[in-house]
Amino acid sequence: MFILLFVFSLLYISLSQRLTINERFQPRGTPYKNLENLEERRKNLEREEFLHNASWTLPSSKSQIENADAIFHKFSIVDPNKALNSIQFLNENHEVLNAQLFGPLNSATIKYVVVVQVHNRIDYLKYLIGSLSRAKGIEQTLLVFTHDMISAPINAIIQSINFCRVIQLFFPYTFQLFPNVFPGESPEDCPSTANKEKAKGTNCLGEEFSDVGGHYRNPKLTQIKHHWWWKMNFLFDSVLPAYGLEEKLLILLEEDHLVAPDFIHVLNLMEKKRAKVFPDCELLCLGTYPKSFNTYGNNLDKLGAEFWFSSKFNMGLIFGKNLWEKIRSTNCSNFFCNYDDYNWDWTLMQLSVKCLPSKLRVIYAEAPRVIHIGDCGVHTHNCEVDKAVNVALNLFLQHNSSFFPAQLTLNQVGKRMLKPSKPNGGWSDPRDHRLCELNTHPTKVPSTEKLAKSEKKVKKVKKKSRTGSEASSFDQKTIQEFKEAFAIMDQDKDGVISKGDLKDLYATLGSIASESQIDAMLKEAPGPINFTVFLTLFGERLTGTDPEATIIGAFQMWDKSDSGFITEEALMKILKNKRGEPLSEDEVQSMYKGNPPISGGKF
Repeated sequence: MFILLFVFSLLYISLSQRLTINERFQPRGTPYKNLENLEERRKNLEREEFLHNASWTLPSSKSQIENADAIFHKFSIVDPNKALNSIQFLNENHEVLNAQLFGPLNSATIKYVVVVQVHNRIDYLKYLIGSLSRAKGIEQTLLVFTHDMISAPINAIIQSINFCRVIQLFFPYTFQLFPNVFPGESPEDCPSTANKEKAKGTNCLGEEFSDVGGHYRNPKLTQIKHHWWWKMNFLFDSVLPAYGLEEKLLILLEEDHLVAPDFIHVLNLMEKKRAKVFPDCELLCLGTYPKSFNTYGNNLDKLGAEFWFSSKFNMGLIFGKNLWEKIRSTNCSNFFCNYDDYNWDWTLMQLSVKCLPSKLRVIYAEAPRVIHIGDCGVHTHNCEVDKAVNVALNLFLQHNSSFFPAQLTLNQVGKRMLKPSKPNGGWSDPRDHRLCELNTHPTKVPSTEKLAKSEKKVKKVKKKSRTGSEASSFDQKTIQEFKEAFAIMDQDKDGVISKGDLKDLYATLGSIASESQIDAMLKEAPGPINFTVFLTLFGERLTGTDPEATIIGAFQMWDKSDSGFITEEALMKILKNKRGEPLSEDEVQSMYKGNPPISGGKF
């Protein structure tokens, strides 16, 4: 009887320069002489990871916030939670640098908001700031830097900017602040270098939550996606409304980008062209990755348009409030926070395909006005910092007289989208899912509460595993069987059971489900049905907590005439269906030994 209920519940619930090049691109009037010794600065950067050995006291007045030394002063660390409270205070009471030079922030004085995500690559950041200082119209932008590492040298560079208004924000949940506990790497965590076979039986934290590749979270990678999601939501919820800038477009950059002198001018023209030819296109992009720059000069006045693909158009991305509200709607924000990929851009592409009403399209500059110079980064360390920089700067100098085209022409329109790749993994831990979900509206929950709620997500599971209850009580063999069942349902192998997967499953079982039926099933899950959600659902079902309505609903999937019976022939067809792992004749006979309630050929 248990086997029968399991089969029915399974199907119902789950379906449920003559200036030199360097001089030319240094910020105008920016005092860099004291920063020329980058090696010494780099050493200072390492020494001043003060959060590892210093306490953080909450600033008590705005004058302290205005003093960079008060923000980055060394204290002796006692409680990281105090640092969290302090960072939250600083973010909510941020200073607007250079307001005395350019006037107050409001919708009349600001054309665009340029957002730069910063980690610790000070060499690249210097080049980016230099290129921004040379951009025509930069004084009409608000420049926002968001940091996931607190560094006095980096702060000094940003504090020295004098060509536009500037705001600094600090991502609170960093590896720097929490090196030995979540969202860093706790000693109890399964090592990020271990696979699920090595972790088996060690009872390490999150053992049952390996990613699509069978590995575990790496906090230095998960931090990037967390930072990106937090900054976007904090800007739209807190910063932009404070100055009446909600309707302004955001230009997304990173510390290892370089901008052309006419990037703001080109964006102005792109907006006008979009209004005429593609008013429904919600993404603009200033940066691409051409195989070579041989035709760069010929393409300076040309645009392209096609379906957005993350690896082609993730640099210098531009969009506004309307699109963001779609992205962080309940269903789509859950998708973003639960999709097993540590890359924000690959996750966003899958969200575009599987959650938004229609796939995102993008209009892009064929001659990119944002160039990637970060040869040294997260995955590459054996590199030359200046090599890509010099290529980009020489390119800009070579074509300096051809920038600022009078108009742009739409040169090509792509009609087909490349097939999205499979998930990269690195984002399967329920703690990351929960922290991300709580940062969908980051000002609603205090920072310290978010961490506590996120950690409970796995600690609760671990506690249950020791007491033998629900999903976490499954042994490794059972979990493996669930993974095989999940793989059967996940037809496109993207790590999520989607509407298309459910339609396909119904078809192979000889049944057709309506759109409304499938939508209703998907709504039963708290978010996208990845393996973590799948396992949690069945943890509840297999401990006998199925409500009567669920069991009746499972039965009625096959009792189409509402007679109260399923024929024995239909039952055998279900059990022996070649979809997945059918029961053998011996297994069926073994089930019959339990005297299933079959009478007169009816169940």
